Amino acid sequence: LAYIGGGGELAYWMERKSQFKEAGVFYPLLIRRKSAMWLNSRVIKSMNKVDINFDSLLADNDALIKEFALINSDHSVEFDEQFEALEKVYIEIKHKTIEIDASLGGKLEAMKKNHISAIEKIQSRLIRTIKQNQEVQTNKIIKIKDQLFPSNGLQERKTNFMEFYLKHGPSMIEELIEKCDPFDKSMLLIYDE
Repeated sequence: LAYIGGGGELAYWMERKSQFKEAGVFYPLLIRRKSAMWLNSRVIKSMNKVDINFDSLLADNDALIKEFALINSDHSVEFDEQFEALEKVYIEIKHKTIEIDASLGGKLEAMKKNHISAIEKIQSRLIRTIKQNQEVQTNKIIKIKDQLFPSNGLQERKTNFMEFYLKHGPSMIEELIEKCDPFDKSMLLIYDE
């Protein structure tokens, strides 16, 4: 009737769908199994210290550090208003220019792209500087992420459940059964007290 498995297993089964059809064999409903992650009190305390939530940790490291650095910076590196103003200036210059010489329209577009590119490079440099100024905090965040997502994967793929079982005993299994809804696709987060 159904096959319950991890993401990799389901991908394998999906590759076999045509084989089931060809053989005239019923193809089961595929259900992704529930994933769970244990957050110990030390990790939770570290997350609270750097004021980061679990959802933020789902981003890749570069995006995570950039977001954290920009949120916690006293300076803004957003240039949306300036880009809009630059666009308006180039539109005005283009209108005046093409009235006299239409062949200069392409040259103006190239100049505009070069100016925007130069500003984006300055913006990237400013972001890099902000990240460097918050290096201690960002290193803590990367350490937290590495604990929860070892080798950039799921905890359940690297950490044997026996580590948790030895700490919590049979109550761990009872807690998992109680908290797991097999049809809820979100990851189950279990916080150690």
